[in-house]
Amino acid sequence: MEVGDLVYLKIQPYKLKSLAKRINQKLSPRFYGPFEILERIGAVAYKLKLPDDSKIHPVFHVSLLKKVLSPNTSFQPLPECLDEEMELQVAPEEVVDTKANPEGEVEVLIHWKGVPSFEDSWEPKQVIQELFPDFHLGDTVNL
Repeated sequence: MEVGDLVYLKIQPYKLKSLAKRINQKLSPRFYGPFEILERIGAVAYKLKLPDDSKIHPVFHVSLLKKVLSPNTSFQPLPECLDEEMELQVAPEEVVDTKANPEGEVEVLIHWKGVPSFEDSWEPKQVIQELFPDFHLGDTVNL
């Protein structure tokens, strides 16, 4: 890789450790970009030209980069909920549905901010209340 090359940036899919693992995790994008290499930093790091509204540091280890081979590439923008530590921070946007699981516990179908609706997930009501105390679950969760 050289200065001026276009590369894709690998970002791990977001996970909330206390929430259920997504069954469709493999459908989440793994690479974002392409972004132009502005500068080589040392032997194994590169500075990328990221969007102005990006919240992450622009220097990345070579293992997180994948050189663009085709001149006809599609652009995958950086997710809005990416923080400075390159972790995707998701927050609930709305409750789509509710149900009681076989144990009688209430679960809520959550639509996450900045995430496509196919990533909506069933989460225990109690976990959502603990992790997001300011999030209003609404009256629909009383089963």
